[in-house]
Amino acid sequence: MDKKKYFYNKKKKSNPSESNPNIDKPQNLSSKPKTETSVNTENVKHNENSNTKEKFVKKTHFNKNKHVNKKENTNPDNKIVVKNDKIEQKAEIKTDVKPLEKSEVKSEHKSKEKFTKRPFRKPEHKHENRQPDKEGENPEVKQDHKPENRRDNKSENRHESRNFGKFQNKPEGKPDFKKGKDNRSFKQKEHFTPISSELKYFSDFIKRQIPKHILENKNFLNIEPLALLEYEHELKIKESSLRDYLKKNNIDGKIEKITPSVKSRNYRTTTKRKLNFEKGKFCLVFQEENVLNGNNLISVSALEPVEHKDLYLFVAEKINLPAYSLIGKSLNYLIIRGTYLDFTLVFNVHQMNADVVRKVKMLSDEIKQLKINVRSVFLYLDPTKSDYYFESQRPDVSVNYKNIFGPDKVLVSFAGNKYSFLPTSFSQVNESIVPAMLEKVKSLLQPKKDNILIDLYSGYGLFSLYLADNFADVIGMEADINAVKSAKENVEFAAKHNVRFLAMRVTNANIDKYIPKSFRYDEIFILDPPKMGTEDRVIQAVAQRNPAKVLHIFCGVDNIPEELKKWEQYGYVPTTIAPLDMFPGSANLEVFILLHKK
Repeated sequence: MDKKKYFYNKKKKSNPSESNPNIDKPQNLSSKPKTETSVNTENVKHNENSNTKEKFVKKTHFNKNKHVNKKENTNPDNKIVVKNDKIEQKAEIKTDVKPLEKSEVKSEHKSKEKFTKRPFRKPEHKHENRQPDKEGENPEVKQDHKPENRRDNKSENRHESRNFGKFQNKPEGKPDFKKGKDNRSFKQKEHFTPISSELKYFSDFIKRQIPKHILENKNFLNIEPLALLEYEHELKIKESSLRDYLKKNNIDGKIEKITPSVKSRNYRTTTKRKLNFEKGKFCLVFQEENVLNGNNLISVSALEPVEHKDLYLFVAEKINLPAYSLIGKSLNYLIIRGTYLDFTLVFNVHQMNADVVRKVKMLSDEIKQLKINVRSVFLYLDPTKSDYYFESQRPDVSVNYKNIFGPDKVLVSFAGNKYSFLPTSFSQVNESIVPAMLEKVKSLLQPKKDNILIDLYSGYGLFSLYLADNFADVIGMEADINAVKSAKENVEFAAKHNVRFLAMRVTNANIDKYIPKSFRYDEIFILDPPKMGTEDRVIQAVAQRNPAKVLHIFCGVDNIPEELKKWEQYGYVPTTIAPLDMFPGSANLEVFILLHKK
C-alpha cells in the first residue's frame, strides 16, 4: 500500500488532535482544545465500496495564507467531515499510527531536505484489546503488532539500523559519502567483513591484495605477481595472507615473522624455459599462453640473475638458425643451474642421438666464448616430454644424462660446509637464504647429543651434514640415487662419521624396515618432501615411533592443512610456525612447522 504521514508547517502550525500529545500546541490558536483539522481534500482517498479496504490520509500541505476551515466538525464516530462548496467527503483518522515526535518535526523543517519516509503499519481489524492509558492520549501499539521492517532512530538492533557511527550535523537518513557502504567507516567495515569462503588457495589470499595495475598484467600475475612491488610491501602482504590462510583452516600455533631473503630480486639459482614454436620461430618461455607474438623469443623475469636472461636469449637466437634447428626440434626445456658466479646449462630433450649430441657440442663451443662463466653443459633425456623439474619431482632411479663439457657436479658452500651434487639433483632455488634457513632449523630443533636425527627426503645431505655435530647419530633417506651418492661424498669429505644415508624411496614400509627404533635416544625427525607432499601413511609411520619433535618443511603453503590433519590424528599438533621467503616476488612461502605430541 502507499505510505502516508502527517506533517506540519513550520511558520504557522495547525492544531493537531489532542491524541498527539508529543507535538507542541501552536501559539496562534486558542487555549480551548479543538479537534478540527485542516485536510487537503485533493489528497484524501476513500473507498466506500468495502469496509475492509485500508484508508489513508496523505501528507497535509498547509498554506500559511489560509486559516483553518471553521466549517469542519468532528462526528461522534471519530471521522472528519470536510465540507466546502463542491466536495463532501469522509476520511477516517488512523489512531494506530505512531505520531511524529517533536524533535523529528523540527529537524525536518530545519533541514529543508528530502524527508525520510516513515513506514506505516497496516491498520488492524480488531482493536478491542487496545485501550488508551489516559484520557486524550493515543493508545500504544503492543510490541506483538509492531511491523518487522519498521526502523526507528532508537533501534537497538545494529544489524537492522544503518546508524553504525556517530554523525554530526547530518539529518536522519542522509548517507555519509565519505564513509563506506552502510554508513560505516572503512575500519568498521573491515572489522565486520569475514574471510570470504571463495578464498581457497594461498595465492587467492595474496592476489586479493595486489594492486590493480599488476592484476591486469597476466604475465606477472601467473609467474611473479609481487615482483613489481617494494619488498617491504610484499612481506606485509605475505604475512597477513598467511595468517588469514591459517586462520581460515583452523591452524593454531605460534606464528613467527617471515624470515626475509637476502636477495629479493635476481635471486633464483635454478630456472627453466619451455620450448614453444610460435609463428615459425622457436621461443623459450614460461608457458605457451605467455607468448604474445613471434618477436618474443624469451620470457624475461625480474627474479632471475641477468646472466640467465642473456643465456636464454643467446640459445633462442641460435636454435632459430638453420645450423641449430635440430636442437630446437628436439628440445623440451632449457634449464640453468649453479650459483651467482658460475652457471650450468641442461638441455632437456626428447631424443638423444648422434646428430643431436653433435649439434649441442657445436653450440657449446660458442657458449664458451661468452663472457658469462658457464662451467658445464649437459644433455638430459626425457622422451615423455613431461614437466619434470628438479624442485617439484625427485626420480627413484638414475636419470639418463650426458656431460658435454665441464665438471660433472655443481659446487656450493654453506655455513662452512662444501657440497657437490649433479645438475639433475634437487637443490634450493634461492641460494641467498640457505644460510638463514639452516640456522632456523637448528634453532627450532634445539638438538642435543643424546638425540638421533632422522632426515627424510635428505637430498644431497644439506641438513644432515650441517647438524651432524649436534646429534649422536644421523640417518638420511632419499629416493634419488645420484643425490645419495653426492651426500655420501659430502659427508666423507667433511669427515662426519656419525651420518649414513639410505638410497630408497620414503615410504612407511621402508621407514619401519630400514630405520631401527632407538630405545636409548629420543628421535627427532625432519621431513622435507617435494611439493606434492608426503606419500600415504608416511606420517603414520613416523608418528607411531613417538618422536620427541618433528620438523615438517613445506615448500607449498597449500599442502599444510591436509598434512596437519594427518598429524593431528596421531596426537601431534603445531607449536611453532616459521615462514621463510624462499620465493620472493611469487605467491608462495617456505614454511617450517615444529610439531609436538599433545
